[in-house]
Amino acid sequence: MKSNAHPCLSHLTKLEINELTKQYDAGTKITDLKKLFKLDCATNNLYRLLPPLIRDSDPCPNCGAAMTKPRPSRNHFIGTHARKSTAWRCTECNHIDDRDCSCDSCQDRELRLTIAPETVCKRYSLDYPFHPHDLTLDQVVTVLALAICTCQEKSDGISIEDRRRIKIPFAPDEVYGANLIKELLRTNLIVRYHKHENLFSLDGTSLINQLSNTFSWNMPTKQRQELTDSILRHIEEENLPDRWVCQIYNIAHTIAIAECLAFYEWSSKQRKFTASARLSVTGMITTLLNDYSVSQCQYIISEGAKAASDYFVITGSNSSSAAEYMLNHCKNLGKESKSSNIAIPNKERISSLPRSVLSHVLYNYFIPDIDGFTDTLDKIQNKFKTIN
Repeated sequence: MKSNAHPCLSHLTKLEINELTKQYDAGTKITDLKKLFKLDCATNNLYRLLPPLIRDSDPCPNCGAAMTKPRPSRNHFIGTHARKSTAWRCTECNHIDDRDCSCDSCQDRELRLTIAPETVCKRYSLDYPFHPHDLTLDQVVTVLALAICTCQEKSDGISIEDRRRIKIPFAPDEVYGANLIKELLRTNLIVRYHKHENLFSLDGTSLINQLSNTFSWNMPTKQRQELTDSILRHIEEENLPDRWVCQIYNIAHTIAIAECLAFYEWSSKQRKFTASARLSVTGMITTLLNDYSVSQCQYIISEGAKAASDYFVITGSNSSSAAEYMLNHCKNLGKESKSSNIAIPNKERISSLPRSVLSHVLYNYFIPDIDGFTDTLDKIQNKFKTIN
């Protein structure tokens, strides 16, 4: 990495700059440092001249380069308005370790939670009778979930509180739910609001019926019932199109990531930690899911949150530091447990984050012999390896 020493430090060698930084961090009086190193700067500006902090042990999740951030003053306080300017930044691709990062990689995708649209998408019309095989499995699962959420009665164990609000969430994660709705809009089975009796809208992870002017079914009730009945016949007869079978693991994986993300964000909010960069959390969760079930991942996250709370109290650090500690503790606990072959216990699903309708549909209809919460994802991979 190039030397980017401030002009006010140009008379110092690299070793002298390192010594200056070391003494500053150790708490040496700034007036003494100015005399010792012959510095011409305002006392309260010295920290701005020092080299940035470098984090090469936890590199950029996009390109693998080291992350840096400006060295803080001794009595620094990070307000919300200054969060981006003090966040870790990649030295190569300019990625920022912040939930609002706008680098190319983060703009291109929400890691693992964006639905990749197929190039050709059949569109419903009154002249074209829509068939189940016209849909991807993402779209099929969404259609069945919406059919359950927008019905007037209880169905398949999914509890409907009343016509206005569903007791359980449509999707485990807001981003994933919004992307599924966006993908189904391409089929013309649902449309942006027109005056219609079958209205529903996405409110975070939940659906609200009969309230808002966001989306509506575009298919008449009778044809919609025929489509869902046809889908269910394919499932009952175990006559799934090949492309549906190929997509089952990907959907299960995405739901697992979304459930862990929701639990991580809930755990962080409960302790009033600053929100961690979503991309970094998603990357950590994706790695954990290679070896652990959703339930075990949530146990690891819970342990990370507890450890970060202790760190926050003992050190008197700010919420940003505690959030970073939580993320690193989760990573380390997962690595250490795997390398030492330590069994991770299952954590029970918490009532604040009930199982989503999408999860019910995928596992109850397509893979009923697998528990999406306590079974690891490799069980799904192995099941469909034997089928293929």
